[in-house]
This record gives sequence, structure tokens and C-alpha cells, in this order.
Amino acid sequence: MLDDLGFLVILDRAKDIVIRGGENIGCAEVEYAIAEHPSVSEVSVYGIPDKRLGEILVATVMLKPEEKLIDDDLKISYQKELLPSKFPNSSISSMNNFLESHLEKSLRKSYDNLLWKS
Repeated sequence: MLDDLGFLVILDRAKDIVIRGGENIGCAEVEYAIAEHPSVSEVSVYGIPDKRLGEILVATVMLKPEEKLIDDDLKISYQKELLPSKFPNSSISSMNNFLESHLEKSLRKSYDNLLWKS
């Protein structure tokens, strides 16, 4: 991502790129846009396999205590920040706690296994 002065800013590791229909989408950029919503405590964006597009983008959102949110409300908030091609295909906002490693880092790849593998 380029900042206001034209400098390249690295937002995330290269392995956190989702390739949807040939377009590279940085998970961190989408996470930052979703995290701007006042009801959101934490967010994790990741790709899951898709037969047609290769991968699709999914957001798992943890809400602040006592907050409720509907997908349309969340979508309205990030529409101002993201190109339509970077919108998540789906979002889940029912997580109570994120899975974390012993270093207290979110285990993004674990959501793929827990929520989308049948």
C-alpha cells in the first residue's frame, strides 16, 4: 500500500495474501477497514478454497462485550475504505474469543480448519 507521500508501506506478511480470481488481496488492509467499526473488538481475514475463484475472502469478527451487529451494518462501514473487489464474501461475528498461540497472536489458519472444513 502506498502512503500519502508515495512510500511503500508493508502491511502484512506475503503469506497473508488471498488470491481471488487472479487478484491479490492483502488480509491486513481488509482487517484494518473492518476494525474501524465501533462494535468490533478484533477481526481476522483469511482465504478459504473456492472451486471457481481459487480462494474467497472471509472475515471472522469478535465483537466488544454486549455489542450486536448485522452483516449489512458492517459492510456499510467498510465500503468507504475498500474497493468492492476486496469485500469479504462472508463474515462470521459469533466468535466469543479468538484462538491464540502461546505468544497471544491470532491463529488465522485455524479458522479455516474449524469453520470451513466439512
